[in-house]
Amino acid sequence: MTQQPGVYPTEVSYIGEIQESDGMWGYLVADRDRAVVEKRIARHRERFASWADGSPILTRIIRTTKTYSVVVPAEPPTHLPKGTNAEDCPACKGTNPPYPFLCPGPPAP
Repeated sequence: MTQQPGVYPTEVSYIGEIQESDGMWGYLVADRDRAVVEKRIARHRERFASWADGSPILTRIIRTTKTYSVVVPAEPPTHLPKGTNAEDCPACKGTNPPYPFLCPGPPAP
């Protein structure tokens, strides 16, 4: 894949989470290096292997990806031929032209 000028490379990072006693997931650590997150989770498991009732403490790793892309601007709407109903013209839509509500576009062919 060829990178276009001005486009940033994809960024990947990892988030380590722990499941709390209420079932909700809580933040533990985040880093661009997965090994750092895995090491932190392993240290946490060594210190806290289970809850007071003996059930295991669950952890997970979330991979986040940020991508960038070039957005090509949309072409502006063009007028229909002069004298067309302005409500039908994409360029006149929403402009509320004066009565008789005709498009001021180019002459009809």
